[in-house]
Amino acid sequence: MFHLQTEAEDQVRQVGMVEDLVREAPELAHAIPQVDSYSIETIVNVIQHTIEEWQLELDWARSLREREVTLAAKADTQMPGAAEAERAEK
Repeated sequence: MFHLQTEAEDQVRQVGMVEDLVREAPELAHAIPQVDSYSIETIVNVIQHTIEEWQLELDWARSLREREVTLAAKADTQMPGAAEAERAEK
């Protein structure tokens, strides 16, 4: 997710750099690919959407893990003879 956030920030930063270069050296403008602000906004929105999807996946995976850990702990305490076996080991 962090690399996607960095990519979105880079897209915005690069547009600014290209605009500065075109302003400073208009004779080179034909060699620089131009991307309008709408296109950059769309690209950044898609990247942000992907970040949100991955965050939801991460949250879901964490909740599954928490559930499994809880179930495993519960199963350990409910096993017949678990307490006696534990005492015998000590």
